[in-house]
Amino acid sequence: MWANPRVCGAWRLNTTGLHRAGFHLVASGRCWLHLADGQPPRALGPGDLVFLPRDTWHVLSPEIELDDYDTRLETEGDGPRTEIICGAVEFDDPAGESLLHAVPPCVLIRASEGHQDLRLQLLARLMATESQAESPGRQTVLDRLSDVLLILVLRHVMAAGQVRAGLLAGLANPQLRRALVCMHRDYRHPWQLDELAARAGLSRSAFARQFLEVVGDTPMNYLAHWCMHQAELLLQDRRRSVAEVAETFGYASEAAFRRAFKRIRGRGPGAVRRLAPRKPESPTAGVDPRRNR
Repeated sequence: MWANPRVCGAWRLNTTGLHRAGFHLVASGRCWLHLADGQPPRALGPGDLVFLPRDTWHVLSPEIELDDYDTRLETEGDGPRTEIICGAVEFDDPAGESLLHAVPPCVLIRASEGHQDLRLQLLARLMATESQAESPGRQTVLDRLSDVLLILVLRHVMAAGQVRAGLLAGLANPQLRRALVCMHRDYRHPWQLDELAARAGLSRSAFARQFLEVVGDTPMNYLAHWCMHQAELLLQDRRRSVAEVAETFGYASEAAFRRAFKRIRGRGPGAVRRLAPRKPESPTAGVDPRRNR
């Protein structure tokens, strides 16, 4: 959570361009959500949640018609006092962003729809209560609840059939999900198409066809890219040699691994090492612990 404005009067909130993905939760009060492309404004009330996975242009305002688009936070004036919880979504691993590619550009989950997912409704209430409490540790609690909120939002769009082709669409499919979990959890295992199809409970041909239609890639190509993504994370640790990483993924030679890695990732292992951030040394590195005894 990065902001918690409490506003009244002629206010506007436009966070476009600040984050790759984010959300707004109306903790109290009422406002209008304005979107681009001639879409009509949408009324928001307490407990309503707006999730924007790709920084979609938007403005929150108490007015149904906008006369300006810039942020203006007022604490005095006519109209209801409104409190909004604003959060940003950031992934340590860039692969996490692929989860959001299949999500609609604007997801609106109303409190009145909470019966569809009681956990999401209860979490929104808890976040609203916590934001108003001003208790010790408030920011940390809201940050952790925001993590949970993202997971529940992704579950919501999957259950509602709102995801397009991609990983989330595959996870929403009960049969493909079993195979995807195997790929992601045991990516060092030398999976074969027949084995993955059996895990999904499908024939080889049906599994290959469904996977391509839903995920947008063949099972073995998807697995190869996932394995090389994991290999890149290992290569960023300079304590591991390229030969060790190659052996971890079942390659008979370092040269074969280097060729496969460059073909899939677009750059060689050496480039990954050169660009990898160096971990800061411990403040006690190189210090003899006996010196001050």
